[in-house]
Amino acid sequence: MKKFNVRFIAESAIIAGLYVALTWLLAPISYGAVQFRISEFLILLVVLNPKYAYALVIGCFIANTTSPMGWYDMVFGTAATLLAVLPMLKIKRLEIAALFPVISNAILVSIELGLAFDLFAIEAFGFNVLTVGLGEAVVLYCIGVFGYKLMPNLF
Repeated sequence: MKKFNVRFIAESAIIAGLYVALTWLLAPISYGAVQFRISEFLILLVVLNPKYAYALVIGCFIANTTSPMGWYDMVFGTAATLLAVLPMLKIKRLEIAALFPVISNAILVSIELGLAFDLFAIEAFGFNVLTVGLGEAVVLYCIGVFGYKLMPNLF
């Protein structure tokens, strides 16, 4: 990648800021076992341009600083985003790329919820995988993929 320039820094700040603002504005549905983090549709920007991965990971970390799960969300939630964007860097199909955040969030956020709330029963973990994964899938496919398809000049 080319060196960091003013345009890259400005675009990254806008994307990270948008992720944070959407997460905080919709905080009641952005955190927890049943979550619809609307800002997650932005992660599909990585398919448009891989350099946006930095902004999305940073935006996720900042958004998680106010999470009810505290430092757990800053670590596990941010790791879920990082692990999602890494394979997305090489994928050009939105429908396939959207699978990675669904899977990484379903698993890592479920581990996080188990640690944060001292819930280690397999039933609780399974429930969290299902609800977090379903919420992520709804956001990424119904808002993300569908919304990006309405803007054909992007892809």
